[in-house]
Amino acid sequence: GDLGLARERVDEASREMVGEAYGPARLESLTRELVELYRQEGFLFADAWVESVRDSESLSADAVIRIEPGEQIRMRSLVVQGLHRTRTRVVERELELALGEPITSTALIETRSQLYELDLFRLVQIDLVGEGYRSRDVFVQLEERQNILLEAGGGMSTDLGTRARGRALHRNLFGLGHRLSLLGEVGYAWQRGDEWRLDLQAPVWRVGVLYEAPYLPLSNQGLAVEGVLKELIQEPTWRLNRTGASVGLRSRGLDWGETWLNYRVQWRSLEDVDPGALVAQDPWLSTLGIDPDLGGDLTLPSGSRLYMGPEILFRVDRRSESYESLSGAVWTGQIGWNHGPVAVPSMLRAETRLVYLMPVGPLGLAMSSRAGIGWAKGDYSLPIEDRFHLGGSSLRGFRENSVGPANLVARSDIDFSKTIEPLIEGVAMRESADHWVPTGGDSVLSLQLELRVPLSTIGMRGWDTTYLVFFTDWGHVGFVDSNVQTTSSMLG
Repeated sequence: GDLGLARERVDEASREMVGEAYGPARLESLTRELVELYRQEGFLFADAWVESVRDSESLSADAVIRIEPGEQIRMRSLVVQGLHRTRTRVVERELELALGEPITSTALIETRSQLYELDLFRLVQIDLVGEGYRSRDVFVQLEERQNILLEAGGGMSTDLGTRARGRALHRNLFGLGHRLSLLGEVGYAWQRGDEWRLDLQAPVWRVGVLYEAPYLPLSNQGLAVEGVLKELIQEPTWRLNRTGASVGLRSRGLDWGETWLNYRVQWRSLEDVDPGALVAQDPWLSTLGIDPDLGGDLTLPSGSRLYMGPEILFRVDRRSESYESLSGAVWTGQIGWNHGPVAVPSMLRAETRLVYLMPVGPLGLAMSSRAGIGWAKGDYSLPIEDRFHLGGSSLRGFRENSVGPANLVARSDIDFSKTIEPLIEGVAMRESADHWVPTGGDSVLSLQLELRVPLSTIGMRGWDTTYLVFFTDWGHVGFVDSNVQTTSSMLG
């Protein structure tokens, strides 16, 4: 008979299946697909089934698909229950349904998902009520979360040291779903050097506040205002804290991704640094009391430098699924501009990453790439905290941030304890009077390839989500500005 909406898909399936081995599972999958085609157009009670007639003499079979679409169901009215602190319009703006329009299965799923993503409700239930021939009432039953959330915790890590932290969140200001977060943190950082030792003389702390207003100024946008006091950034060769504020606008595309436009103002203080990590054009040199030729004594604690300017970030997600995806691509990018005349130097920094996933039969191929470049006006390079690095997860087999230009500098004379002295005596680290200190660079390019082999393909049944991975990584970090020289670039 007339297949209606399913005609094109049935014709395609016929070309694929006629002449092939009879497969009941493929036919059953096709019927479910055809039913979903109708339900996506509002035929919520559509049904389909397969009738097959086998001919034992010719060893063939005819498959007949019967489809009963039923009636197209439209939305007659909307009823929302369970709201005590949240305004009704907060729920209505998440609905993918409209009065008088068809009720589709996709709209019901997306509406439920978007209401959960608000983080305002612990329960979302959507039912169709009524006995109308072609219409139903949409009944949305909600159970709200508590407005106030308090969290406390702490721990110790190899990069940040020890921390105790607390967080207070109001998730539904004014009943509009606006969020206000307060964060506090206190602890001790590791001292720079070759020893694991906390700097107990200088406790570190941080206070932050974040206000988020969804659907401002437009329905597909959100406004965020953030302030932070004494945020610590700890790296192997330097330690910096920053205080400042930012205003951001998030925009969601129709089906392609998201963009963020931020404007930041920060005071940055370099609290500790290995002089070997600096280069002659680093903007921090004058603040640290070091001559442009890297002469003079290092003076710490340092003063502060001002960073201010706009930043654009974007994310395009074309994966088939957001979790454990096997195909598609994710593209992210970031462009930041630190502008004068107040902020010195003016500089531009851009970075992009692309991850592409492709099935190869039962196997999976993953390709990741990263590219970045920076530029500073005048006789400057990018400051140490904005330079690019590779190593660790970005270039496996190398220490974190260890790949790229480096300086050969004298090693500190460390007084090791008698307990570990026999373990270190004679090791190259003790025998060598100097060592390499990575500086990072103003450009980066890297590529990673992975072939993922599910263990089930090599006979290990039940291990479909566990993979044997073969990979190769390639990367380069350097300075585009030929005036910037490091010891490693002069080996020639």
